[in-house]
Amino acid sequence: MNEVANNNKRIAKNTLFMYIRLMLVLCINLFTVRIVLQALGEVDYGLNNVVGGVVSMFSFISTTLAGASMRFFSFEIGKKDQEGLKKYFAVTFWCYVFLCLIIVILAETIGLWFVANKLVIPADRMTAAMWVYQFSILGSVLSFLTIPFNSLILAHEKMDFYAYLGIAEVVLKLLVAYLLFVSDGDRLILYAILMFLSSGVVSSIYIGYDLIHYSESRVKWFWNKAIFKSVFSYSGWSLFGAVSLVFRSQGINILINMFFGPVYNTARAIAYQVNNAVNTFVTGFSQAVKPQQTKYYAAEDYDMCMALTYRATRMCYYLIFVLSVPLIMEAGFVLNLWLGDVSDVTVLFTQLVILVSVVEAITTPLKGLISSTGIIKYNQIINSVILIAIFPVSWLLFKLGFPAYTTMLVSLIASILCHIVRVIICIRLTTMTMRNYTYDALLPILKVTLIGIIPPVALFCSMSDGWIRFISILFVSLVSSVGTIWFLGLTQSERIYIKNATVNKLAFIKRHDRNKQ
Repeated sequence: MNEVANNNKRIAKNTLFMYIRLMLVLCINLFTVRIVLQALGEVDYGLNNVVGGVVSMFSFISTTLAGASMRFFSFEIGKKDQEGLKKYFAVTFWCYVFLCLIIVILAETIGLWFVANKLVIPADRMTAAMWVYQFSILGSVLSFLTIPFNSLILAHEKMDFYAYLGIAEVVLKLLVAYLLFVSDGDRLILYAILMFLSSGVVSSIYIGYDLIHYSESRVKWFWNKAIFKSVFSYSGWSLFGAVSLVFRSQGINILINMFFGPVYNTARAIAYQVNNAVNTFVTGFSQAVKPQQTKYYAAEDYDMCMALTYRATRMCYYLIFVLSVPLIMEAGFVLNLWLGDVSDVTVLFTQLVILVSVVEAITTPLKGLISSTGIIKYNQIINSVILIAIFPVSWLLFKLGFPAYTTMLVSLIASILCHIVRVIICIRLTTMTMRNYTYDALLPILKVTLIGIIPPVALFCSMSDGWIRFISILFVSLVSSVGTIWFLGLTQSERIYIKNATVNKLAFIKRHDRNKQ
């Protein structure tokens, strides 16, 4: 019981650090986007997004190892095998070095040709686009080489450092935005250079921290065929997932550019900025939970692993539900308040992408559970086929004359199908049952949704738009969501735990104040 309590405290502590980071990152990022958009303009902002996205299309080779490295690092830590951890880190690091070389070659050949010949870029902005492309390559290489060090920090559950550096990173981006706004000359080129320099600073700090605190990160040349095979066997199936995400994100972005132009890329980019802001809440929690899932599974404590997965499913949904309800209803008002006058397309993109995120929030803990087993073949193949299909279906619909936002509807359907597939796979691979998953995860979610959404929807339908409706919906939605979550979405033990944790915290604050006096 003590171990369970300690693990719960660790998850709570790590989640707190992640959310402090995420809240500050969210606020600064949203402000930064406004400044950058004003400084660059719609066309250049869209160009930066789509040109940088071409580089990301070649990064899938490297990013497949990100989840694998964290999984294997956490697994070895769970087994308390320091020597095994050193070996896995060394092999993973040299894999990244090799794959970075491949990415550079692909980007400077196929990618360069594609940018120059296939993207819709105004003739007078081609030189600037090429500068963006080259610095995007350099920045990506730095980020890729940092991934093993970043994964090691997360595997050790050092969320406090991760949080502090995340805050420092967005502060650097804010500084970049300020310098961009006050500068003369070509701001798009300057933006590319400054973003590369800020990435270099952050990467150096990550690497330096690991070298100081973790001996396994002081890597020398080491190669082990068995470790390489296990990592790449795992990553090989992750490759399908990475390819599918590339097609879904940057592939669709390029399609939109080719059919509708860079202004629509800006609309989509803004929608995903809002989406990223909302998803930070789920990301922070899932990053704190995933190492624990892996460690429970490695220790063969399957009951605790399942219980954690069900609880995490509900919590991920509740976190995004509280935010998504008022944001979907008042998307137009929020976007106009944030960025000034925005198009209806941007508003619709934002609403649809949030709906996709709501579905994906539910499935996030299931992905962590599948990852913990190490058997990801079936999940990656089936779900990757579904997600890759978004690209040709969207292309066909665009050719038939459908509007740009149609691709978001296709993504929503695909996300629902992917969730169904993951549930089936978890039942086959683990001790999870459909009955337990439905009763412990889905039914509380359904009750919270159906009841919690009624008051804000009623308010939305009965009031005209403006500040009064926005504030009213925000308040009513918060009260309704939190209330239904507390009474219908939490178990009795969870409510008792929260009450006790709150009481203990308040008692600690009072004692601290008395001691100060």
